[in-house]
Formats: sequence, C-alpha cells, structure tokens
Amino acid sequence: MHSLTKRASACFLTSLCLATVTSARADEVWMKNGDRLTGTIVRKADDTLILRTDYAGEIRLQWSQVEGISTDQPVEVLLTDDVYLKARLEAAGQPRVALEGQDTPVARGMPLERIAYINPSPEQSGRGVTFKGRVQLAAAQTSGNTDTERLNGETEMTLQAKRYRYILGGDANQEKDDGRTSASNWRGHTSFDWFFRPRQFLYTRATFEHDEFKDLKLRSTFGGGYGYQVFETETTRLSIQGGLSHVNVDRIATDDESYPAAGWLIRFEHKLWGGPMTLFHVQDGDGSLEDAGDLVVRTKTGLRWPLAGGLNATAQLNLDWDHDPAPGRKSTDQTLLLGLGYEW
Repeated sequence: MHSLTKRASACFLTSLCLATVTSARADEVWMKNGDRLTGTIVRKADDTLILRTDYAGEIRLQWSQVEGISTDQPVEVLLTDDVYLKARLEAAGQPRVALEGQDTPVARGMPLERIAYINPSPEQSGRGVTFKGRVQLAAAQTSGNTDTERLNGETEMTLQAKRYRYILGGDANQEKDDGRTSASNWRGHTSFDWFFRPRQFLYTRATFEHDEFKDLKLRSTFGGGYGYQVFETETTRLSIQGGLSHVNVDRIATDDESYPAAGWLIRFEHKLWGGPMTLFHVQDGDGSLEDAGDLVVRTKTGLRWPLAGGLNATAQLNLDWDHDPAPGRKSTDQTLLLGLGYEW
C-alpha cells in the first residue's frame, strides 16, 4: 500500500510539473470583456493581433479590445516612435505591459497603444526587405476585337522595404487558329514608390503594351506622381495614386500619337469574411491633356483562393476600354480567366 501511495504521489507530481511547463509555454491574452485566451502570438499590426491556438488555428483579435498580454518567450516589438526591441511581454496593470529582455531595459507600465507591431515583417521594422511574387496561367474566353479561346500568362513581383517599394510585372496572350494567329498581345509595367510618410509616397511608373489586333506596335507610358496607402491591414489593402505621364503610341498601320496625360492606378485586396478567399481589383488608366477622346482604362477584377503549398485558383475578368480606338477596331475587350497560380 505504501508503494502504491508513493507511485500515485509521483504520478501526481509529474502531471503537475508537465501541466505547469505546458502552461508556461503558452502566451496569454486578456480581453476587455473578461475573456482569457492562450496560444502563441504570431504577430500584431494595426488593430489586429493574430493568436495561434491548438483548438481553433489562427484567430484574429481586435487590438483595441485587448486588456493585457504576456509572452513566454521574447518577441520582436516595434513601438510607435520606431524604437525596436526584442523582449518578453508581461501584463502590468491593464491596459499596460512590461517589457523584459536581455538587451532591453525593463519597462514597467507601458501603455499598449505604444506597440505598433509585434513580430513585424522586415519592411515594417526597417531591418530588411520582403520579396514576394505571383505567377498565373489561365484559359480565357474572349469577345471583342477577337472571339477565341486563348492562353494567358501573368506575373508580378514586389520588393518591399520600409521606405520604398519596387514592382515589376506583366501579362501575355497568344493563340493560333488553324495555323493563323488570332490573338497576340502583351503588357508590362514597372514602378518605384518612395514612402516619405508611413502612408504617403511618391512614385515613378512605366508601362509598355503591344497588341496586333488593336493596331498597337508599342504603346509606352512614363510618368510619376503622388500615392496614398489608404488601408494596409491583415484583411484589407487599398492604395490609390495619380499624376502626370507622357504617352507614346507607335501603331502598325495608322498614324502614331504622342501626348501628355493624367494617369491613375488603384489597387485593392480584401479577404472575404476574414478567410483565405481574396477579392481583388486593379484599375489603371490615362487620359490625354490635349484631347479628351484619348482615354484608356484597364481593369482586373476577380477572386483568388488558396489550394495548397502556395498554389491558388483564380477567377478573373479583365476589361480594357479605349475611348478612341484605331479605325475598324472595337473600343472594348473583355477576357474571362479561370486558372491556377503560385505565390511565394
């Protein structure tokens, strides 16, 4: 009996120690409504705190509703005054926090509002750059200047730092019917954005377009202006920019054109219901400052949802509108794309 008692006591103590260790490894978040959540803090940006749990995966919490927070291990913290720290967080009289780190002076009673980011990305912290890209292949149904099925390829790459962003991308279509080319076009774009304030930037941009069926040997646009990052959150991104540009149109059969223009670009992404499916819309255009008839607008609108390992499926509608097309050409081209892509 004495042996059994000793064994039971040992098992109890072992279980208690394991429970204590398991509990110690968990980060904790206290909400203003009294809820207490445990898990692993992934990151915090704007008004969103992401907590990874064993029971519900990653959940998004409103930072403005957080009363207190503690982490078992040091995390990267970027304060609102751009001070970068690596420290362990401890609740210290809600809604305040204490920071403790090997190279960080102990800070007691710091308001949570001073924390701009937890585990920021390299460009958010200013300590590096982030490179991401996307490539997509799709089948297309087209009506307008051409009525055919075609193969579409599209790619875009972005290099992002805290003060600048560089984007390079393009798309191409090619199709032959009975050995005859029925669609042949491509378009490329490149831009450089310099953020002189967290949400405001100056940009330079260039686009190049070729389309035999629009009588375009090469349509090139060079310009620059002002941009504003309206939203940059975990669920929504919206940027708008506008400025002046110079347009040069080298045609295949008709007269060439060259004129100053006003240009704009809108980029929008939103995760529907906070989930993996993303709604996106891109619109760019330019209008002549000499002739109101020279107006060109291009849009890409669609849904993108992840499959596995960086692969995603896309349903997308491209719409190109030229107010004054070449003689014998239609003003509108629309392309429906259903395809697969890969993001990194």
